[in-house]
Amino acid sequence: IEVDGSQISGRYIDLLKQRGQNNGKRFEYTKDLIKVQRTENSQQIVTALIGLGKADQQGNKLTFKDVVWSKANGDPTDKPAGQDYVFDENAYQIWGRGLRQIEGIYEDSNETNPYTLLQKTWNELQRRKNSTYTYNLDVAMLERIAGYEHETVRLGDTVAIIDKTFDPPDRKSTRLNSSHLGIS
Repeated sequence: IEVDGSQISGRYIDLLKQRGQNNGKRFEYTKDLIKVQRTENSQQIVTALIGLGKADQQGNKLTFKDVVWSKANGDPTDKPAGQDYVFDENAYQIWGRGLRQIEGIYEDSNETNPYTLLQKTWNELQRRKNSTYTYNLDVAMLERIAGYEHETVRLGDTVAIIDKTFDPPDRKSTRLNSSHLGIS
C-alpha cells in the first residue's frame, strides 16, 4: 500500500510466477527418504464423460453427439453418431460397476467446435479415469551435514521422490509447498 498524506494512493500485490527451482534434488529410500504413506482416492474416477460446450442463444449447449470416432480410422476409441458421451474401455474394465458406466460431465463453456470438444473431453477422461494419490513423507534434511550442502531444498523447489518399496519403484515429482511435502 502506498500512502500520500492521509489517502491511500496505490495498492499492489507482487505475485511470483514460480517460487523455487529445480536443482535435481531426489529423495530416495536408503538415502534420505525415511517414511512414505500413500493414500489412494478413487472417488472421482469416471469411465465415460459427457462433453458440453458453449451455449447458443436458446441456452442449448454444444455437444459432440454427431461426431463419429473410429479406432479403425486412428481415433483413440469408437464413438458412434448419436452418442453424447465418450467411453474408455480400459477404465471400464478396471472401475466399471456391474454393467454401468461411471459417468461424469466435462464442460468448456467457450468451446464452439464439436470435434475439438470431443478431443478435450477425451483428454479429460484420460486424466479422470485414474486414482489420485496423496503422499505424506518423512525425510532427512541432509543439507545440514558437512559435505551434503548440495542437498539443499527450499520452499517451492521441484524435487523427485523415489520410493523403492513398490515394485516397480514409484517415481513422482512435486514442488515443496510447506514443511510437509505434498505430491501430485
